[in-house]
Amino acid sequence: MKLYYRIPRTVHRIRIDLLLSTNPEVEIPDGMHQNHFVYLNGLATAPLYFLLYHKLLGWDRRINSSQQWQREKATDVDYHDVLRLCDILYRKGVKPLEKTHGGKTYLALFRKRSDAFGGRYEQVVARRFENIGL
Repeated sequence: MKLYYRIPRTVHRIRIDLLLSTNPEVEIPDGMHQNHFVYLNGLATAPLYFLLYHKLLGWDRRINSSQQWQREKATDVDYHDVLRLCDILYRKGVKPLEKTHGGKTYLALFRKRSDAFGGRYEQVVARRFENIGL
């Protein structure tokens, strides 16, 4: 099931992903609380650094998948999403690894996944990751 939200007074709609803390595969750190979320038009949205973490999580799972279509999505979709998020984080002045409320495990996994992504796409990613402290 997909959930969409139509942005008021526009023709735009966005897909909503519901992250339930009871699902360990989603990897929501214990340190994430309601006050860490960003509210837009009354909707709680995940902060950009958390979105980047989950894009890297999805990329990591897909790039290592035994299924060809998953690996293709990792390079055709996830790759570009990660780069765009890095650019947005840079413009906003956000450095994901400075968000320590996620805890040591979360930060270590963030570093591990960003290193794997950077290692695979070193030429393109190095400056972007450096700009946001990864």
